[in-house]
Amino acid sequence: MAKDDVSITIKLKHVDVGGERQHAHWWLELGGERGESYGWWPKNRPEHESFGTHGELNGITKFGGSSTRDPCHGQLAERSLSVKLGEGQSVDRLRTQCKVLAGEYTETWRWSFDDGDDARRFPETLLRSLGLEVPKNW
Repeated sequence: MAKDDVSITIKLKHVDVGGERQHAHWWLELGGERGESYGWWPKNRPEHESFGTHGELNGITKFGGSSTRDPCHGQLAERSLSVKLGEGQSVDRLRTQCKVLAGEYTETWRWSFDDGDDARRFPETLLRSLGLEVPKNW
């Protein structure tokens, strides 16, 4: 197995989802360039920035993602952090779990103009659900 096949990276990039500002977008990449990625996007353009809107896995409806690829997959990030796999964790098992958990996630997507809590709730929830340690300083 190649070295990047076992990597899990949390990434941050400010993206344009409509409106006057760019917004913080956090996503997880599993397995490097050839792998999968998961991020939480607005399903439709939010009308009121303080209320948010329905969220959607990987921005499939408006942003060109797929069920296993975030639209930002493989792009350079403003911030990134690698997460180490625990003892005895299988990459294949983690990928399967990640698909299931990402598909079940139903939170509202909320505006976040910086790297605040709303912007990273999805990857943080995913990491915890996978039994991985959430880095303290990310």
